[in-house]
Amino acid sequence: MMNMLFSAMLMLLIYTPSFAQKPTCQDFHEGSFSITTAGTGTTMITRTKKQQIEESEQYGYKLLFDIVWTDECTYELRPKKVLRGDPAIFENGKIVLRTRIKQITNSGYTAETSSNFSPAVMEFEVRMLK
Repeated sequence: MMNMLFSAMLMLLIYTPSFAQKPTCQDFHEGSFSITTAGTGTTMITRTKKQQIEESEQYGYKLLFDIVWTDECTYELRPKKVLRGDPAIFENGKIVLRTRIKQITNSGYTAETSSNFSPAVMEFEVRMLK
């Protein structure tokens, strides 16, 4: 009897992770994240329901954005305040950055970002920290 109980518990421990839910876009609406690229180094992101702070030690800035989710996997960032660094980084203050979560992994997501001031579209990996 004890042997069967042990076997059942072992099976439960082994197979439980396979039943864990895969993250959804909703899981990335709030939290701490990082983006690391060869060109820009590491940017640390803290996101709440209505705001996002981005900080780069390499470039010496810390920026506050208002965030609006336009659907479950797409959000827009609008500059609110330069907390540290050159205020000219926001130029005229009418910047809108649109980001779409393209693919989700267990540790983060692939994002595609565009803006209202350039036709360029950038793709990068975002790692969830907590």
